[in-house]
Amino acid sequence: LSSGQSRNSHHRKTSTHQPDTDTPPRRQPATPSNLKSPFTLELHSEAPSADATAPPPQAEKAAHVTLLASRASEWRATPGSYAIRDLHVPEVKNAIRLYARNGQSSAVLTRRAVNLARQSLYLTFRLLNRRHLKGAAIAVSSDHGKSWATWALASSLHASWADGWLSISLPSSNLAHRTGHAAGATWIIDNGIRINWSKINAVRLSVEGQDKHASVALDVAELGLADVDRRPAVAFVFDDGYTSILPATEMMKAAGLKGNVALIGKCLQAPCSGNLDIAQAHALQDGYGWDMVNHSMYHVDAVRNYVGPMSLAAYGRDVARGQAELVKAGLNSAPNWFIYPHGSTNRRLLQVVAARYPFARTTMPGEERIPFADPHRVRTFELHYPKDTSEGSGDATALTPASEVLVVRR
Repeated sequence: LSSGQSRNSHHRKTSTHQPDTDTPPRRQPATPSNLKSPFTLELHSEAPSADATAPPPQAEKAAHVTLLASRASEWRATPGSYAIRDLHVPEVKNAIRLYARNGQSSAVLTRRAVNLARQSLYLTFRLLNRRHLKGAAIAVSSDHGKSWATWALASSLHASWADGWLSISLPSSNLAHRTGHAAGATWIIDNGIRINWSKINAVRLSVEGQDKHASVALDVAELGLADVDRRPAVAFVFDDGYTSILPATEMMKAAGLKGNVALIGKCLQAPCSGNLDIAQAHALQDGYGWDMVNHSMYHVDAVRNYVGPMSLAAYGRDVARGQAELVKAGLNSAPNWFIYPHGSTNRRLLQVVAARYPFARTTMPGEERIPFADPHRVRTFELHYPKDTSEGSGDATALTPASEVLVVRR
C-alpha cells in the first residue's frame, strides 16, 4: 500500500507469510530486510500473474518475540476467580486458559519492569463461547497494579471471526477514552492516570460471562514483547473505488499525499454506476502515484456467501478473478495486498488469501505496529460519514510509534 508520504524509489517490494492453520499461529513473519515498510509498495511494470496455480508465498523468518510468561503457575488468580491452567494445544507451547463461571475471572502477572515504549505487546488469543461473553481484556500497570491501562480484546474481533485465534500487536499510548477512540481500538486509561510505558511491571488478563450461569474462557497462546519499526506510517485506503473520492484525491495531491484505491473486479470488467472506470483509475495510478488494490471480483460478504463443500474453491476464484482484472487493465500496482470485502473473513477463507497475498486488510479497529502481528488481519481506523474525523487517530500516531490504515468509504 502507498503510505501518505512521497516515494523516491521504484522497486516492487514483496513479502511473504505462512498460511494459518486451525492451531494458534506461532510468531508471525517479519517483513524482509529490503522492505522498509509494508505500507509502501512501489509501482512496477511486471505485476505477478493471476494464475490460480501459482505457488503460495514462501515463509519468511519469524518476528522475534520475547515471552513474558510461559506457564499458568506464573500468574496469580485474583480472589473470586474460577481457574487458570496450562493449555495443551498441538504444535503450540506456553498456552494458558483463564476460565470464568459465575462472574469474572482475572489473573495478574507481576514481573520486573519491561519497556513497552520501545517494544510492542504481542498477544495471540481466542475467546471461547463468545455468545455468552460479557467482556475480555488485557491490562498493564506501571505502579504494581494500583492503576491500569485496559485493552478490550472482544472489541478487537470482527463478528465473522467466531472462536478462532487472533494475533495482535498493541502499541503503547497515553490516550484516554475521552479522545474518541472506540473501545478495542486503543488502551482505555482512567482520567487523571498516566501510565509509564517504559516501566510496565504488571499485566492482567480478565474474562467475564453475561450471567452467573455462563461459562466462558480466554485462551492465550503467546504473550510477549515484539520488536517494532519505530517509523510510523499512515496509509489512506479508499474502499470500493467510488467516483465521489475524486475531490479528495485533488486535495491530497495538493498536500503532497498519496493513497490507495480498493477496486472491485466486476466494475473493471463492465463499468458500474458511481465507480471509477479504468481511465480514471489509471489517472490516479500513473499520474498521481497511487496504488490500486484487489478488492475481489464480486465484492460479497465471503463468510455469508462462501459456505458448503465447494466454498473455498469458489472464493479462490473470486479472489483470483479480481486480481486478473487488475492485471488485464494494467492496474495491479499493489500486488502484495488484498482488501477483504466488508472486512469479512475467517480461518478457512484467510488461508485462501494467504496462499496468494502476504498482506490483507480487515475492518477491525486499531492502531498497528510494523511488523504486523498478523499480516492477514491488518486493522484499520475507519471513516464512514462526513461527521467522522481522523483526530483521534492522528493524536495516537503523534504520541506513539504506531501506524494507521485510514479507510474511507465515499
